[in-house]
Amino acid sequence: GHKEWITEVNVLGVVEHPNLVKLIGYCADDDERGIQRLLVYEFMPNGSVEYHLSPRTPMPLPWSKRLTIALDAARGLTYLHEGMDFQ
Repeated sequence: GHKEWITEVNVLGVVEHPNLVKLIGYCADDDERGIQRLLVYEFMPNGSVEYHLSPRTPMPLPWSKRLTIALDAARGLTYLHEGMDFQ
């Protein structure tokens, strides 16, 4: 629910790790469709991982780079679940 989402936003707002993008802010608005939520992350000048891994990308990443991305993402997730002072 909304309360859990706010708790998650508050946690992600203070997380700093080289393998995680920084959460800049958020917005939650209640309208006729229900609560609409928006997260704002730091700008990624080279584009998103999704873009670079997409088969529609003009220059797909080599497998060695894909493996590096996967390992770095795993490091970020490990930090979120095991390395923070609070879980």
